[in-house]
Amino acid sequence: MSELTWEPPGPGAWFWDAGHASRPTSLVVQELLPGAMRDGFQRFTADYGLPLSHIELRYVNNYGYSSPQLANLGEREVPPPVAAEQAFATKRWRGELTWWEEEGRPGLVDARRRLQSVDLQGLSDADLAEHIDEAAAEFGRGMTMHFALVGATAIPVGDFLAHCREWGLPSEECLALLVGEHPLTRACR
Repeated sequence: MSELTWEPPGPGAWFWDAGHASRPTSLVVQELLPGAMRDGFQRFTADYGLPLSHIELRYVNNYGYSSPQLANLGEREVPPPVAAEQAFATKRWRGELTWWEEEGRPGLVDARRRLQSVDLQGLSDADLAEHIDEAAAEFGRGMTMHFALVGATAIPVGDFLAHCREWGLPSEECLALLVGEHPLTRACR
């Protein structure tokens, strides 16, 4: 048996990504998740005025490692401070939540139900291969959507916690107030 080597997956700082997979990751997920994560992050970071472009995800010995990648802010259509001010002024996350509840989630559920309703036993090899490609594409679409909504979930919570600190309230107690208070968080249990 050969000894495993643990080389960094690229230049710069890399962190074990236990939040997305604390155990070895399948080759299928290794193929699909990094692009979805990159694309999803790039959809929200500019809109919220973050200096981040995306999180790069790579694998070493089937374990995920991530590295934050800074954006080229000169290429942004709206300068980050202006985008951040606009996001807070319009409470951008509320519109994204409405979209998720009315379109995003129902669309994902419908697509997954359609994929799950296929009788795999009755498919030819070619049809099965096509079905697998559809399932992989749907996984990628769903994960891209997941990461694109990080801003809508993290920014208002961060703002809330920043205000709690400003008011002299303990962050742990304030964060505990949010658990189970929205139908979406209750639906995840």
